[in-house]
Amino acid sequence: MSRPSELAQAFDPATLRGHFVLARHPPVEPSGWRKSSLNGWTLLHDPGLPVQEILDATVGTTVGWLLGHALDLDRLLTHEGGITQPSGRAPDDWLYDFGGRFAAIFIRPKPMVYPDAAASLPVLFDASLESAASSPFLLVSPGEGFPESPLVDSLAVQETGSWFTLAATPHDRASLLLPHHVLDLTEWKQRRAWPPGRLQTGEPGELAETVADVLERTLAAATAHGRPNVGFTAGGDSRSLLASARPILDRFRFFTVAHTDELGKTDMRTAPGLARRLGLDYRVIPLHPVSTTDVDRFMYLTGYLIGELRGRKSSRAYAELGGTEIYVSGVGAEMARGIGWRRGDRPGTTLEPGDLLKRFLLAQDDELVGRAKEWLSRLPSGVDALDALTLFHVEMRVGGWGGPLTLGYPDAYSFTLYPYAHRRIVDAVLRLPWEYRGSGDLRREIIASRWPELLDVPVNRRPAGVVVSHNARRAGRLTRRLLRRLR
Repeated sequence: MSRPSELAQAFDPATLRGHFVLARHPPVEPSGWRKSSLNGWTLLHDPGLPVQEILDATVGTTVGWLLGHALDLDRLLTHEGGITQPSGRAPDDWLYDFGGRFAAIFIRPKPMVYPDAAASLPVLFDASLESAASSPFLLVSPGEGFPESPLVDSLAVQETGSWFTLAATPHDRASLLLPHHVLDLTEWKQRRAWPPGRLQTGEPGELAETVADVLERTLAAATAHGRPNVGFTAGGDSRSLLASARPILDRFRFFTVAHTDELGKTDMRTAPGLARRLGLDYRVIPLHPVSTTDVDRFMYLTGYLIGELRGRKSSRAYAELGGTEIYVSGVGAEMARGIGWRRGDRPGTTLEPGDLLKRFLLAQDDELVGRAKEWLSRLPSGVDALDALTLFHVEMRVGGWGGPLTLGYPDAYSFTLYPYAHRRIVDAVLRLPWEYRGSGDLRREIIASRWPELLDVPVNRRPAGVVVSHNARRAGRLTRRLLRRLR
């Protein structure tokens, strides 16, 4: 297992495809990267990361850059020319009309950075270098060794499969910009920008229709320049994407990676047969063995921010997707299923920092407990415990884990699209009555509204052999637990 400092020596920053660095004096300048300058700021980026100028609507001057792929609800924005900020609309209002994967950098009138709704294009920043970048390996001064955080040892993400959370990173000085936050490039601090407070509860049917509409139109926008690849499993989340894409299924390709674990066997029981039944353009991709070098490369590409034991086994398999089309993932769909909630939780439940970490199976490290305390203290007034848990999941799991994951397979796709990562969807989820959210019925209602026949196909139906194996392991655990108690 390699440490971040060892990876920094083993790999060249020029191999960080789809990455960027922003500073007045960039600490690194990878060869072959493109350069833009504005008001004393320099943006360097890999040619594979699209960059557009953001123009002022009144006089047409450049005020910043839009990095990545911003989707409106009708079309995929082109990568040529500039994009105009609507007159009279603030960035934290206007930008969140878009889905997709992007970061917006404003130099005028005040230097600020805005992530997309899930921060799926990671932005890390180091105040001492006055620099922001998509990887901690781009935040190292010339001649300096990689400054490892003590959390590298306490979290051991490469061994455990966990991830850095609460804005922590393996870089001792760098922080990760969280979803719903903005970065002030003058003070080099992030602050929460959304939600403004507790959101008013709405009618479940109307909110489910809002989510379905955003999914439907975002998927349509994604097909403007090709045929996206959609990960297809036996689960309900990919089923909701399938239902939302029903009118334009011929514009997508679907695939399943043939993992050999319990989840993979469950997928292989249902997904291929359902794909044949629906006439999808579909294939099964074999799981190819990966080497130690493959794993090290994955850890370097993702900034050592995530361990992802299962996902890093897929690097050679995902490369078969070809590298040119969009990859569509259901990450984020689970936000409406009460993740982190416990039986007996109610809106008035009290959250303690240590308990918050425990609910999400995160390490009870002293630094993380302190960060959790600070995160809770900065929640908007009126946000109750159940909404806080949903926000925590979106910001730490969807953003803190899902963002770096988009960097892990540069040979597989042009970019990763999380259709659920849209501000209107997160807003709708937080407006759902807590009883409805806890039931997990949102995806069922989406499917029922767009393709009800899909509800007839069991979700995550495990093969008999998998059930027997699972039950045997469970019985063994219970037996060992009973013996320990008897002793």
